[in-house]
Amino acid sequence: LKAPIAAMAQAVEPIRRIANAANDDRAKRAVETMERALERLEDLVASARRIDEAIAEMIDAPASPIKLSPMVENTARAFAEAHGNNVKIVATVEPGIKVSASEEALETAIENLVDNAVSFAPQGSTVRLELRQGGGRARLAVIDQGPGVPVDLLPAIFERHVSHRPANGSGAAGGPHFGLGLAIVRRNIELMGGRVAARNRPEGGFEVTISLPLAG
Repeated sequence: LKAPIAAMAQAVEPIRRIANAANDDRAKRAVETMERALERLEDLVASARRIDEAIAEMIDAPASPIKLSPMVENTARAFAEAHGNNVKIVATVEPGIKVSASEEALETAIENLVDNAVSFAPQGSTVRLELRQGGGRARLAVIDQGPGVPVDLLPAIFERHVSHRPANGSGAAGGPHFGLGLAIVRRNIELMGGRVAARNRPEGGFEVTISLPLAG
């Protein structure tokens, strides 16, 4: 994929020079559209490569007892510092919870969950992280006050490149989104023997939950 993208980028350059020399506004806009599309393609290829590398690393990643409670608290604190002017991050964490997992893969999954929630959260709303244990498992729920997901799209949201963004772009966090965050979450959690689920909350907002076996 990278080779044809590079070839197209090179082919656009002389067209841009011709458009500029002719002072043709329509041609200039067309060139700008092509350049933006090529940049997006490059980002998509890079993102797809990252998720494949992450999956390959996870296959042989050693599991060890991980202190999940402080990890969740630290993640909430970091996102609050980064997005505190736009959205409130609240963590309700049961202390002392440990799971058997790969630390890097687990941290990546939690960060992607919170990042996804913040990206949908309206300005001034709250994203909640709730961690508790029961039945031999740890359960982490990340809850936002965003628009939720259309019911027909719910079964597919953990697939690669599936993303539903409101047309008004009202989320507190901007930037490009390629529908990879939740795919990474599912892959990491399942490879660690966990489960992931999502639902629209009856009172409004969206909730994604991961559960993992407790360590020991």
